[in-house]
Amino acid sequence: ILAGLGFGLSSITISMISLTIFFGIIFGLAMGFGYSAPTPAAVKWFHINNRGFISGIVVSGFGLAPLYIAPLTRILIHQTGIPTTFLILGIIFFLTIFFLSFIIQNPPSNYIPIQLKTRKHQKTIASEIDLDYPAMLKTSQFYFLWVLFFFGTFSGLLIIGQMAKIGQEQAGIENGAILVMVYAVFNFLGRISWGSISDLLGEKITLFLIYFIQVIIYFVFHTMTQPFTLLIGKSLVGFTFGGMLTIFPVITSQLFGLKNLGVNYGFIMTAWGVGGFLGPLLGGTVRDITGTYQTSYTVSALFCLAGSFLTFLIKKPEFK
Repeated sequence: ILAGLGFGLSSITISMISLTIFFGIIFGLAMGFGYSAPTPAAVKWFHINNRGFISGIVVSGFGLAPLYIAPLTRILIHQTGIPTTFLILGIIFFLTIFFLSFIIQNPPSNYIPIQLKTRKHQKTIASEIDLDYPAMLKTSQFYFLWVLFFFGTFSGLLIIGQMAKIGQEQAGIENGAILVMVYAVFNFLGRISWGSISDLLGEKITLFLIYFIQVIIYFVFHTMTQPFTLLIGKSLVGFTFGGMLTIFPVITSQLFGLKNLGVNYGFIMTAWGVGGFLGPLLGGTVRDITGTYQTSYTVSALFCLAGSFLTFLIKKPEFK
């Protein structure tokens, strides 16, 4: 409903302020709910040894969406104009999401989770912790996880949000659609791949690897001045960023339990919203002041370096 409402109202907007409210806030809320509802419900149906893979499958839909939404939007704008495009997409989103939402269900209380594949080294389920959000907000682990997620989303969305402009200025790539397509494909692959890796290595080690790889990418990103090298860089950004969005729902369930995962992960997801606002804003502002994105890349690398160390602080909350 929020997605359709946000797009529908955007079709009749007459000012930047109203567009910010309708598209930025209302549709932004829809995006947040879209992340925090399906994944928690899905992972509850499967064994702890498979939750990374399942989380990756669910969120991969978000990663792949630009492949069809971006060209569809361009065609609609060319054929009908921006207001009508907003209206058409709003109707499509409303009908699709509304009817598919009835499929999402939590398992019954006596349900035994499905294990897709037996592994040689099984994860063990420790004494189950099921914290509601007031209890979760009282733990230091929530804030460690929130800051860790903020570091990753700030860094990734700084580059993703400036993708077309970076491609044009840094490597002379005039067709930004190429960057979007490459990013979307590797973002999709990263979500599934890192989910499977986390089932093998554990979420903490996997998160460390993701953040450490991002440190290297962002430190050398300014050297990628040829179309081919920049495409490789964008691919790696998409691959690792997608993996991060796969791991956080799973690690949230392990720290705070499955029972209230939807609400709890919603609070963790606020870091994504803050990072998504500040990252591109900083990237664009620094570019306007300095003439390049190099300082922004360095900040992103340092944030991810701090994030890689924060992964070692993640542990289940302890209660006396």
